[in-house]
Amino acid sequence: KSHSGFRGEPLCMGISADGDNLFVGLKDGKFYRISGLNSVVDDATGTITDSLFAVTTTQITLPMSGQCVTSVCVDPRDNNKVVVTCGNYGNDDYVFYSTNAMSDEPTFVSKQANLPKMPVYSSLIEMATGDVILGTERGIYRTKNINNPEWSNDGNIMGEVPVMELKQQLLYHEDEQIVNFTEE
Repeated sequence: KSHSGFRGEPLCMGISADGDNLFVGLKDGKFYRISGLNSVVDDATGTITDSLFAVTTTQITLPMSGQCVTSVCVDPRDNNKVVVTCGNYGNDDYVFYSTNAMSDEPTFVSKQANLPKMPVYSSLIEMATGDVILGTERGIYRTKNINNPEWSNDGNIMGEVPVMELKQQLLYHEDEQIVNFTEE
């Protein structure tokens, strides 16, 4: 951990639901977690030159090399669960997952499984179901169980086109219905 930040060209970022942790993926394949952001309230608490600075930067080692980090997604229900995807051609693994991303030494493991070997550009963990959805070189893929993934092509209507970005509404609302409504 350091208070010095990092150097490099960021390609993607993902933030925890509580806003306290920012994950940053770089073009050169490096990956960082910046923690303690909620403690920054003004210039005095927002400078990395102060020895009492509460924000820390942790470089996290991913089990790949030579690939750029193309997306990072933090589970909206659990900061420890993080999906990281990678680009570039000619590699074996493009999807990595952690269940301990907030620990001092987080571990990420490949979740490539039956996903075709191709760049993955975007990822999200669906907040209501926990499904992991990927935007890839050849369309959208989904798994209902990231722990033991079985990827299926989810873009039959759209076809096999590159999907660079996926978005979801971050505020979850139960279905609301009006029952026995009568006008007076």
